[in-house]
Amino acid sequence: MKINISFEVIDEMLELSRQVKDGRLDMERLNRVLDHPDYQIEFERYNGRVSREEFIDFFSNFFSVNYEKITNRDLKTRYDNMKYLFDNIDYYKTECNKIKQFSKDIFKKQAEIAKRGLPDDLEFEEVSFIFNIGIGMSFGYPYKDYTVYDIVHLIRNETFESFLSVLSHEIHHVGISQLENTLDLDKLSLEGLFYLYFSGEGLAVKYCNNGEGNLTKRIYDSEPNLGMDLFTWKYLNDDFEDTFQTFKKHINMIRSVELSTRENLNKIFSDYWMNAYTSEQDKNEPPKLKQSRNYSLGNDIWGVIHDVFGKEKVYEVFKNPECFPDVYNEAVKKIGKDMYTI
Repeated sequence: MKINISFEVIDEMLELSRQVKDGRLDMERLNRVLDHPDYQIEFERYNGRVSREEFIDFFSNFFSVNYEKITNRDLKTRYDNMKYLFDNIDYYKTECNKIKQFSKDIFKKQAEIAKRGLPDDLEFEEVSFIFNIGIGMSFGYPYKDYTVYDIVHLIRNETFESFLSVLSHEIHHVGISQLENTLDLDKLSLEGLFYLYFSGEGLAVKYCNNGEGNLTKRIYDSEPNLGMDLFTWKYLNDDFEDTFQTFKKHINMIRSVELSTRENLNKIFSDYWMNAYTSEQDKNEPPKLKQSRNYSLGNDIWGVIHDVFGKEKVYEVFKNPECFPDVYNEAVKKIGKDMYTI
């Protein structure tokens, strides 16, 4: 397996951050670094959610930005971490230099951990890691053949061990994307697609973060939910009953054809399942959750299938999500939780 690692834009962006703080930003220099292939991947992946112009305005004028007037969801979510970066530039310089010293064997091991949570016949010929100062809300994501990591979040919020689990989590997404490419998504029913939407984050949490929730138990004896934000994971697991009832409500809306289009399904998934705000929060505050409900419920509903039937059955269902309800219902019955059938 070939491992590629890029830190090429970090030093330049940290220096530019220092310039912003000192009120002497070289705009030509900023535009040059944003022309780098690592940032072209970033802008391409966000696909207009954060335009180059929006990011430049946000970054270059950060100290005059009024948080409450930020209308871009990604930039609003990003504000708090960016403020921390500007307050701790020297610390970031030191910690980034430490990350650069990691051997390729560390990255290769995380790729192998991710592979353990994927079908045995799925192979990675090459895995690429890009580290940057991100433009949007994601602190790690897969895109094409790359996995991309925002050092602003990672250095602020992750221990070394949880940092490693973030790496394997995102590599797992690359494998899931390969599997999704073998599916004919256009032929899936809305209900089947709904279950599939929970698989990406849910299975990455299960297999790479040693996920444990209300229906599923950790796979390994080591620490559960490694790399998951402690406050977030407690909040989401404590909120399981309400979350599960909303899950059933959305299934019933699909079955009654009250929810009948992919556009409406995507909106519900974005508004509720990918929402990073706690129920008592005002939307003008920075969101408190580092992960959303699709992580926790995805871990529970796909993880319980693994617990009862094993990994092979998980990926049988992944390839045919129409059978998800039957397999899932059998799994929760076997662990004595019939009240959570769907």
